[in-house]
Amino acid sequence: MAFNGSSIMCDWFLRLRARKALGRGQAFTLVELLIVIGIITLLAAMLLPALGRAKEAARTISCSNNIRQLGIAAMTYSLDNQGNLPFFLDWLHSSSLSPASIDVTTGKLYPHLRSKAVYLCPTDKMTLPISTTFPISTRNGLAANRQSSYSMNCVICHDSETARFVAPTKTFLFMEANLSAGDNTGMIGPAAFQGVSAKAVSTRHNGRGHLVFCDFHVERVNAKTGAKLERSKRFWLPTTTDQMGFGATLPDP
Repeated sequence: MAFNGSSIMCDWFLRLRARKALGRGQAFTLVELLIVIGIITLLAAMLLPALGRAKEAARTISCSNNIRQLGIAAMTYSLDNQGNLPFFLDWLHSSSLSPASIDVTTGKLYPHLRSKAVYLCPTDKMTLPISTTFPISTRNGLAANRQSSYSMNCVICHDSETARFVAPTKTFLFMEANLSAGDNTGMIGPAAFQGVSAKAVSTRHNGRGHLVFCDFHVERVNAKTGAKLERSKRFWLPTTTDQMGFGATLPDP
């Protein structure tokens, strides 16, 4: 039988009160009040971690749904565009130099989503600073609060026709990446190139992060699995061509 300290303490306290109630009034003594406070403190200490885990589990599910919706939006976009996926420079927002260009409503996928909330992981959103002044880190030189928790595989821009993809189940489309607070590029690559930073998959969900692949299925991977995938050519390259020579930086097939 499992030991339940709080149940034993409560039972003992109730018996004590019952005995004392027979001989005098119902007023609590100081000792009894301290016992009650101790029991409440113990129960809170036991329940708060479980409550925190439950909240994070809910945020993890929400994040998974977000990146899944991005994949579905990319799929519907491709159906409207002769099988081509959106361009990595403007899927998230306009590629113009206008200060308003970082607004996700200007991106190619927004008409298929109609919700700004989809772009941000709830757990990630909690960590973003309230201030909107950051070091300039966007490709167009605009400094602003990051608008998305997810980045697109920039290598796909060179081969966006899905019919030519060799192994869509192995090549990722969107990554829940480990991004700086001011990174509004919306893209991620296997190596630093023209403003694209090589980033790792985030592990904000109890050591795991999300990926959506080019067949639009979603996976949640840990840091070890993410690091292994990021060394693979097929993880980044959708076809057998490698116009930019990214494969030279990747040791695994």
